[in-house]
Amino acid sequence: RQQNSQRTRTAVKLQAFARMTLAQWRVDRMHKAAMVIQSVLGQVAWLSRLDRLHSAALQIQTYWRMYRQKKLLHPERLKRLHGSQAVVRGLILRVRQRIRIRAAKIIQQRYRLAKHRRWMRVTKWLRLP
Repeated sequence: RQQNSQRTRTAVKLQAFARMTLAQWRVDRMHKAAMVIQSVLGQVAWLSRLDRLHSAALQIQTYWRMYRQKKLLHPERLKRLHGSQAVVRGLILRVRQRIRIRAAKIIQQRYRLAKHRRWMRVTKWLRLP
């Protein structure tokens, strides 16, 4: 009986040792997995930091483009636009003035011609000796 109990104790000790070893292996695997995860997370964090830096650079570039557009380029475009509008407005006014002058000349010619015809009708019948 004593031998039996000795064997049982030895078996229990072996099982405990095996369980402990397996538990240690599991813990080691978990540590290794945690290290892998942490290294990946570190890379992700680095990429995320790069992404944040990239987005900050994009925000700065966007702000600078907007500022340049608003303060520098837009007034220059407005100057050019107003200049071209003034040129076109002057051209349209000259064309309209030319049309008015032509119409006035035609009216004046017809009026003078009608006046001359009336005068000729009256003087035609007058005969001086």
